[in-house]
Amino acid sequence: MTHEERVFAREVRAHRERLGLSQAELLAKLHSEGLVYMNQTALSRLENGTRPARMIEAMKLAKLFGVPISALTNPDTRDVFLDAGCALHRRALDQRRQILTELKDLAQLTDDAAAALEGLESLWNLDDEDNEHVARITMVKKQLHYVASGHALEDVKQFVDRYVEGERDITSPRFGQ
Repeated sequence: MTHEERVFAREVRAHRERLGLSQAELLAKLHSEGLVYMNQTALSRLENGTRPARMIEAMKLAKLFGVPISALTNPDTRDVFLDAGCALHRRALDQRRQILTELKDLAQLTDDAAAALEGLESLWNLDDEDNEHVARITMVKKQLHYVASGHALEDVKQFVDRYVEGERDITSPRFGQ
């Protein structure tokens, strides 16, 4: 038997035991999948690594265990991919938490800026001759109120969520427009 066949045999037994199935129960499931020729001796020899599996048997076993065939033939690779995927997921969640914390800080700063702008506006005695400054202050005020109202925060949260979920072709939100 080759190394790969021994690994396959070990993984079949491990998956069967993990599911809490006896050999007889697994054999019944294989029969219901159409492998009526398979008997107790053949299954036992397959699990002990003294009989190589046929391709159809490997396919049916993987289906019954709910795993790809590669999980039975190369389980070490499965763990590497699982670990890498989990690490990426944790990193994305950490980045999301950091961004949300920074957004909360930004919201507080925006509230402070909006309040300061209100105070500044009340100090200035603007008249109609100063239209350029009035227009600029009005635009900044609208943008600050938009951000302070939480709408911008919600837009950015949705943007971050879509980014974390893998949508790389998304456009950044436009604030206060």
